[in-house]
Amino acid sequence: MKSDRDLAQQRGVEQKSIGEQLKLWRTRSHISQLELALECNSSSRHLSFLETGKAHPTRELLLDLARVLHVPLRSRNTLLISAGYAPLFEETGLSDQEMKQIRKMLSIMVHKYNHYPSTLIDRHWNIIESNTAFKRMCIAFVHDPRLLDKKPLNLLRIFLDPDCVGRSIQNFNDIYSTMLNRARRFVNIMGSDAENKNLLNEVLQYRPKNPKALDEDIPQLVMPLHLKKNELELSLFTMVATMGGPLNITLQEMQMEFALPTDENSNRVLLELVENSDSLYE
Repeated sequence: MKSDRDLAQQRGVEQKSIGEQLKLWRTRSHISQLELALECNSSSRHLSFLETGKAHPTRELLLDLARVLHVPLRSRNTLLISAGYAPLFEETGLSDQEMKQIRKMLSIMVHKYNHYPSTLIDRHWNIIESNTAFKRMCIAFVHDPRLLDKKPLNLLRIFLDPDCVGRSIQNFNDIYSTMLNRARRFVNIMGSDAENKNLLNEVLQYRPKNPKALDEDIPQLVMPLHLKKNELELSLFTMVATMGGPLNITLQEMQMEFALPTDENSNRVLLELVENSDSLYE
């Protein structure tokens, strides 16, 4: 069920005409009316009429435009509603019956290589599930353990809050810029809401003096992560994976974050963190 703030945001988007919304998505995709028309077997003149409100799209053309423009499923529903059509794509809760089998499969992926840190996160970067290596890594490098008791745990807060793991990150400037860039790109693609806006505003307070300048239009596919606390040191590289082409809003908005060691010492440390339940690192 949608919260009041989600509904308020949706109403705000729906106040834009269908033409305005199509123009916005076309502009974000950096594609001309002619290029889009050719992809959708239409004409640039007709698309111009759609964007200015002189014509109304059929349901089939609207879905075709959304496909070519890579509009997320949540926003495709908004386009359909704004054009007077019924929404097509379903949003389900994580505990719903139809999600149980999918959650089971995702859980297997997260825990398959339990000595390599892995997490499953939602559209607000809240951690839905994480494996033993990730949990013990956080415990080993956290500075205020009480922050790990807060629920739900949030991946951005864990890595960017200096009182959490942030102070242990030796390449914090790079991590801050890369994670903020990823979060902003995700919001731009999937759409924003009050929770994401508040989260992004919150992490701005952790901004380092000299953050690394990144081009927000270029995704950072791999992120090096260098952790050090006292004598314990860990060197990893991480990457984010999204679900390819799902027909469910909830599933499309999930991400998986994986980390692998970059050297033998880091691999040994991860193995010790996982295998020693009474680890001296905790």
